[in-house]
Amino acid sequence: MFAPVLLLSLAATGALASYSIQDTYIGYDFLAWKWETFQGLEPTHGRTQYVDKSTALASKPFPSDDSFIMRADNVNRVPPAAPGRKSVRIVSPDAYADSVIVLDLWHMPAGCATWPAFWTLSKAGPWPHGGEIDIIEGKLQRHLSISVHSDVLHAGVNNNTDNLSSLHTTPNCYMSTSQPRYQTGSVLFSMFSIFFLTFTSQSNCIDPMRHERIISTRDAACRSPSPILTAIPFNSHGGGWYAMKRGPACGVSIWFWSRYNPSVPLEVSQGRSTINPDPALWGIPDAVFPMDNCDYSSHFDAHSIVFDLTFCGDWAGTVYGDSGCPGSCIDFVDNNPEEFDEAYWQISSLRIYTPDSW
Repeated sequence: MFAPVLLLSLAATGALASYSIQDTYIGYDFLAWKWETFQGLEPTHGRTQYVDKSTALASKPFPSDDSFIMRADNVNRVPPAAPGRKSVRIVSPDAYADSVIVLDLWHMPAGCATWPAFWTLSKAGPWPHGGEIDIIEGKLQRHLSISVHSDVLHAGVNNNTDNLSSLHTTPNCYMSTSQPRYQTGSVLFSMFSIFFLTFTSQSNCIDPMRHERIISTRDAACRSPSPILTAIPFNSHGGGWYAMKRGPACGVSIWFWSRYNPSVPLEVSQGRSTINPDPALWGIPDAVFPMDNCDYSSHFDAHSIVFDLTFCGDWAGTVYGDSGCPGSCIDFVDNNPEEFDEAYWQISSLRIYTPDSW
């Protein structure tokens, strides 16, 4: 019920803030990114072995002129003594502060035990200093038809159709209770990723500060309601666009449009050099994190951009038993390479825009 009032009030404010293209990554451009590997366990303690660029390119044809594919090993069994199934984690060569990131994505990893993520984090660190913004995060769940909407909290994992967008910061960054958040998603809270509380609304989400005080949370998350946001439904519909806008005035906002959604802004679908990321033009965001009770400058600095795909681990592994997937998570990852045919990212483009001066 709030949407018409919101759109009219925004449109009446006059000139809208514009952003111009800073960097564009298509196809072979992603080869300039940093391909991260880790000694021992990777950060989420997954059954995963991140490989370097030369190893990845030797086994799979990743880039083309207009697409970039990075996938997990779907051929080999994993020996018990190995760190895990081979996969890829890449990090942008540059870091960005106030900006808009637009991802045109054809396919995201899907399947049992998968935990794909597209996110940003402080280049300076150490985590969580400087903040983290999760744009796409998902895990588990086995056979979901396209028509089914899952209410499981763990978005996108194991083919779950929800997406989880979240912030992670150092203490004393809270979400506002003074005004409603005009977003389509449902609010979730976590305390050090141990448990979640959910509050659902048809039109907006409001963070109850009383719960934040009880659990002393420094993480905040929002689950988006579209049934084709992630995993198999997302891929079956040809993917779509994710956009994230961040800045001190309005905090963090995240949008999603499916491939054939008639409401996707032309400046997004056409990859224009200038964009105006305002709800008056782009529609109500899926997730909004206002900075009314958070000092933006002390909690968020310049962020690197990350794509990764891990298996099992701290999150996907703990909910594997509730996912409808067979056996144990580690056994599934080790012994079923053919089940990872859908465990790949296919990126059409990634564009980063920075604000124009006024």
